Amino acid sequence: MREASPMIMPPMMSPKTQVLFYDISAPEKPQLVRSYEAEGSYLTSRLTGGRLYLVANKYLNVYGLKDDEIL
Repeated sequence: MREASPMIMPPMMSPKTQVLFYDISAPEKPQLVRSYEAEGSYLTSRLTGGRLYLVANKYLNVYGLKDDEIL
C-alpha cells in the first residue's frame, strides 16, 4: 500500500473590490476623480440620495483552527 502524501494548501488569496469614481460632466471625456478599495468580493451596491452603498463579503479563514479557537 502506498503512503499518503501530505496535503499542501494553496496560499489564501484576499479578494479586493475596487470602486472608481468618475466626473462625467463632460461625457465625451470622463475624468477619474477618486478610487477606493475594499477588502472582500463585491456583492451588491445601491446609489441612493447621492450616496453609494457598497456591500462586499470577506471569507473568514478558519483553516487549521480548533472549534474552541473559532469561538
